[in-house]
Amino acid sequence: MSKRLLVWFFSLSLTACGWMGQGYVEDLPEGFRMERLRDGYALAEKAAQAWSPEAYLESATGIYQLEGDRWRIRRGYYIFVDRARMRYVGITVDLEQGHLAMDPPGRVGDFVTTAHFDLVGNPLDEKAALTQALRHLPADCKVQKAIIMGRAYLDQSWWVHFENPRRGFLSPLFLPTIFVNAITGEVRLNSGWEKRAWCRP
Repeated sequence: MSKRLLVWFFSLSLTACGWMGQGYVEDLPEGFRMERLRDGYALAEKAAQAWSPEAYLESATGIYQLEGDRWRIRRGYYIFVDRARMRYVGITVDLEQGHLAMDPPGRVGDFVTTAHFDLVGNPLDEKAALTQALRHLPADCKVQKAIIMGRAYLDQSWWVHFENPRRGFLSPLFLPTIFVNAITGEVRLNSGWEKRAWCRP
């Protein structure tokens, strides 16, 4: 599972850095607002179905930043799959840059599956999952950023991954994953939470 997360973070970093290959970038509609992943889903789905009318959502990821005492989404990343062609596209809705970007199509493989994540139909969205995850976060964990990925890898669930900013010149430290079932709200903690060192500044 850790290998899958590393592959996904590498893919998302390429998108964030503007490596688009044969993809494209377009401005977001004037007045567009996004407070959660569902708000950007219609735009992403429209772009994906222009690529393939058979495309459906495989996963959705929100990048959240703590601003004052509120968590706000900064970017949404959606992966759509065409199962017949075994191809997928990643689509970013970036509020900070004010654009929608589509990655070049890729081949379904180890990380991207043909499972369908029901972003609209699931009772719990990523903000509810974030709230659940924060309740399980030790009080001494000072976090400012969360990456929340909705997948149907084993079940319909949200993978909540916090970043712990460390002092000095050390790189940010990623804390172990908290899994929140998008249907029942059940929470599972990654075994890494047993190591208290994760939460030290």
